[in-house]
Amino acid sequence: MKVARTVWSGGKSEDNFSIYQINTDRDNNRVCFLGLDTLERFQHSKEVDPALYDRIYDGKLDCSSLETIYEKFNIDHPADYKGRSLSVSDVVEIRESDTLNPGFYFVDSIGFKSISFDKSLCKEPVKASDGKISVLLVEPNKYPKMIEIDDTLEAMQEVVGGDIEEYMPFEDEVAIICNEEGKITGMAPNRAVYEENSREMLDIICGKFFIVYAPFEAERFQSLPPDLAEKYREKFKYPERFMRVNNEIVAVPFKPVRAVKEASTAPISRTTIPARCRPCRTSGPSCLNSPSRKRRKLPLPLSFSQTAA
Repeated sequence: MKVARTVWSGGKSEDNFSIYQINTDRDNNRVCFLGLDTLERFQHSKEVDPALYDRIYDGKLDCSSLETIYEKFNIDHPADYKGRSLSVSDVVEIRESDTLNPGFYFVDSIGFKSISFDKSLCKEPVKASDGKISVLLVEPNKYPKMIEIDDTLEAMQEVVGGDIEEYMPFEDEVAIICNEEGKITGMAPNRAVYEENSREMLDIICGKFFIVYAPFEAERFQSLPPDLAEKYREKFKYPERFMRVNNEIVAVPFKPVRAVKEASTAPISRTTIPARCRPCRTSGPSCLNSPSRKRRKLPLPLSFSQTAA
């Protein structure tokens, strides 16, 4: 089966079909992956809402049935296809075919259903070539700052200096992206992470990290909105120095240009060793209860081992 493809094209004249998928960021009623017979129960309407959809693919496909399209976009994705495997709630537009009537077809629980669908209400996702996101970079001994990075794994690894780990200790839909082995490779202690409703220290992040917007239902990280950027810039504003005193880790915030003076007057946060964190809703560097984590005893950064008690 021969396929000619264009991505995010707006539909070239030679394209004979398009695929539309629900953008979960706009799916407030959670109708993604639901069949037509259950739509009314969740969104109080039997009609498919085109405003929930992104047009994610245009192409030319030499096929004779909708089932052929379904098979192609489930078990043999074209190399340039970036969407989900074709699933229930997706919509296929047929513009030209020798065997199929032009129109819009809803992928239902069983088969396809012809529907009314105003594609002018759909949106297009960000083009891959424009795939940059704005994140809050937090470095040891420096104030946080907003930077723009490519939305790729390689770019994120470059920022943190190695394999990344996603950590979501806060109620907001934000993630800390840090170096997975920052502690055991001896990276510089950076900032402590505290319980939101107290000053209990949950963990210490070693090495550079950044904070990114991570909606629970989204498939990719997104740019940090201005209000959250300001909130977490303030939360991680001051660098911290860490030392071991008796059986505690002491964190002392300071201003980078006035380190000595500020360290003597800044408030002190403590955690007892061995520390145990509360059960968290997402696995991360502080979670001692997750069986999937490789290192779970909140090891001291290597630089602490020689610090006098």
